[in-house]
Amino acid sequence: QGIEQGIEQGIKKGAEQGEKQKALQIAMNLIKKGVLDAQEIAELTELPVEEIEKMITSKES
Repeated sequence: QGIEQGIEQGIKKGAEQGEKQKALQIAMNLIKKGVLDAQEIAELTELPVEEIEKMITSKES
C-alpha cells in the first residue's frame, strides 16, 4: 500500500505542477498582450499578484 500511496502522491504533485506551468504560460501571454494589469491577470490565472508583478518586471528588463 505504501507504493500505491507514493504513486498517487506523485501523480497529484505532477498534475499540480502542470497546472501551475499552464497558469504561468497563460499569464506570460497576457502580459505580452499588455491589455490587462497584474491584478486582473492574477485573478484570471489564480496566481499571486506578486508573482505576476515579478514576471512583468523581468519581461521589461
